[in-house]
Amino acid sequence: MIQRRLAPFAAVASLIALIAPACGGSNDSAFRGGGEEDGGSHGDHGDHGDHGNSGGGFGDAGTGSGGGSGGGGGGNPDPSCAAAGAEGKLTGVNLVFMFDRSASMGWSQDGQGQDLHAVKWNPVVAATKSFFEDAASSGMNASLTFFSDKGASDGTCGTRTTESGEVISAEDCCRDETYSSPHVPLRRLPNGADFARVLDQTSPGGSTPTRAAMSGALAQARAIAADTRHTKEATVIVLVSDGNPADVCSPASTVENTAAVAQEAKGGGIKTYVIGVQSSDVPTLDSLNEIAKSGGTGQAIMVDVDNPENTKRSFGEALARIRGQAISCSVPIPPTPAGKTFDRKAVNVVITSRAGKQPLTYDKDCSRGEGWHYDDVSNPKTIELCSSTCGALKRTGDAKIEVQFGCATKGDVH
Repeated sequence: MIQRRLAPFAAVASLIALIAPACGGSNDSAFRGGGEEDGGSHGDHGDHGDHGNSGGGFGDAGTGSGGGSGGGGGGNPDPSCAAAGAEGKLTGVNLVFMFDRSASMGWSQDGQGQDLHAVKWNPVVAATKSFFEDAASSGMNASLTFFSDKGASDGTCGTRTTESGEVISAEDCCRDETYSSPHVPLRRLPNGADFARVLDQTSPGGSTPTRAAMSGALAQARAIAADTRHTKEATVIVLVSDGNPADVCSPASTVENTAAVAQEAKGGGIKTYVIGVQSSDVPTLDSLNEIAKSGGTGQAIMVDVDNPENTKRSFGEALARIRGQAISCSVPIPPTPAGKTFDRKAVNVVITSRAGKQPLTYDKDCSRGEGWHYDDVSNPKTIELCSSTCGALKRTGDAKIEVQFGCATKGDVH
């Protein structure tokens, strides 16, 4: 059984990608420590910004020196770059939430007599509402769908047998299409009212047809990714469940079948994050790890249910962790100023924080884990931040990305 508690995560703070009026500055040696995987979708322009994850910082700014030609950088701001400013933003993120509302989430008591509604459903819902209304979620979009939905007459999902012996399948809760229409359609965050209203109107009941729910989530995610308003954004699935997939419906809602859907989503560039709500009524949730692994996110984040306050805090930390990981570190290259010609060897990326300005070094292979590179050096559309730089950026609340034109790029662009 997985008993992994989350380390505290601070509230996620705003991160703004701007174009600033200066070139030069200090080196990027302050970007140390773990980070997230490079990633993000590519495009000419981003539609959303203001992302980030606090807790940690960039450290003290170094002081560079010397000229800024060829592979150099450093020195004082060059006024010639100030006239070549333009605005750019980080790639946006769409979160497709598929939320377990089965009976075990709060309809009954567990084996130890705990009121699951009080220790599980209520604190999980409270933390979810806080996430949706949190200003730190600014620039992201989210939808919300519950499973299982309407099922057999006894409130379960799957099949039931009539008095005459006829086996009847539940009409709604086993169908993929049931979960392809969200209870709350995609909304820009923060948005407390729309999500809170639906969460308050929902109560636990039914079984756990996770395969059908995941298929519905994938259909939603694909539709969002194909929408011209969101084609330049990253789209991910967030699966929340307190139980293993129930072997009901046809195709059966087995772990293998559910993981196969997550694998299919990953193949299309849609990752699946999983939060497991662990309690004594379910001996193990190991199967959720298989779904997360197949979905490209390693393993599920487990939240133990012991008391309402701890559950609310831990679940909120899990959501904040996913928010930080889902944020793309891909920055669409903004248009060059009027009268200027884009030169891929005359672009610089600088992180500005209270510690000062820290120019990043171009590194096509991200061999040091720090710096940045183009998505396609022969025809660049986006700036991709390397893993350590990306991780530091997500952990810092006061930093801005500055993309500068007109000064020779720090590092070897080839």
